[in-house]
Amino acid sequence: MNSQIKDSLDRPLRDLRISVIDRCNFRCSYCMPAEIFHENFQFLPKSELLSYEEIVRLSKIFASLGVKKLRLTGGEPLLRRDLTTLVSNLVKIEGIEDIGLTTNGVFLKKHAVDLREAGLQRVNISLDSLDDDLFKKMNGRDIGIKPVIEGIAAAKEAGLGVKVNMVVKKETNESQILPMARFCKDEGIQLRYIEFMDVGHTNGWQLKNVITKKNCLRCFKPNSILNRLKKIILGRWQNASVIRALLQKWAS
Repeated sequence: MNSQIKDSLDRPLRDLRISVIDRCNFRCSYCMPAEIFHENFQFLPKSELLSYEEIVRLSKIFASLGVKKLRLTGGEPLLRRDLTTLVSNLVKIEGIEDIGLTTNGVFLKKHAVDLREAGLQRVNISLDSLDDDLFKKMNGRDIGIKPVIEGIAAAKEAGLGVKVNMVVKKETNESQILPMARFCKDEGIQLRYIEFMDVGHTNGWQLKNVITKKNCLRCFKPNSILNRLKKIILGRWQNASVIRALLQKWAS
């Protein structure tokens, strides 16, 4: 079989996300809020999860249809036992060129080396704040940033490609947009700001809580604008029209 699946815009199917587990050790309000996913919530029994053999079989089928990249997700995929076994089998599939993992990073310090040796190439790590108290509040499990930071370091040391995902929610963690950018720049890591999205009507999504791309980018403007205004105050620029132009640019 050598046919390819394409969407309505004639784009080939290249990437496949595979959820290996529905459970998670976090209860982030934007994804799996604790008031819904409480202690008595009925997750899938083990018998209903795809077995590793089934995942490999399906991946082979999708590879024959043009898929080249696989991403393992959850829940939290590192809660699934022997995940390295799955990875080592997926890398053997003809046509698969890249395998990634999306994780909250808490267990990554323990597993990074084994995952890399099994053939994993990259990880996307969720980190929504560098403020410990805020991060604990957002993940709903009173887990601080330390294990995540250690997971990032372990992934880098193991030779995995690392990206950090930050979900930005208005009146929650927008104050962390710049600190996160500085941290990732210093660490040489790509940071991706993720818009707060509706995920199945369980996370209380409202448009008023969304930080758009435009709003996010504006957070990077004040420093440069303020520095230029400082030069004006120091007398380097005397023309009032320059001040008005700067203020108009900032307001636009």
